[in-house]
Amino acid sequence: MKPRNLLPLLLALPLTVQADDTLASLDSEARGLLAQGRSMNRHDPGSCGQRMRALQPQTRQLEARAKALPESPNKFWLGVAASPLYLCVSCHRQLGPENCGHAAESLGHSD
Repeated sequence: MKPRNLLPLLLALPLTVQADDTLASLDSEARGLLAQGRSMNRHDPGSCGQRMRALQPQTRQLEARAKALPESPNKFWLGVAASPLYLCVSCHRQLGPENCGHAAESLGHSD
């Protein structure tokens, strides 16, 4: 049986893990997104909407990249923080700040 060249198939796969992804780098990225979520002006729909559209995809990418890391307790807490982090960078005046608190609490467990 002739071996198949898998390189074209591998190159076609979407790359979610970056070479420099470590738990520390993703944790730092999550904390940066948290800070941006906390600083959002939710009373200005125009600027808030722009920031939300820019930041929410970043939180989903962070979540996917975190899932690819080796198992560890800190990876677990980073994963737990991902969902509220998505809502933290939303323009919802109540849910945004509440979820920033939930994300911060989860990230605090990874210290």
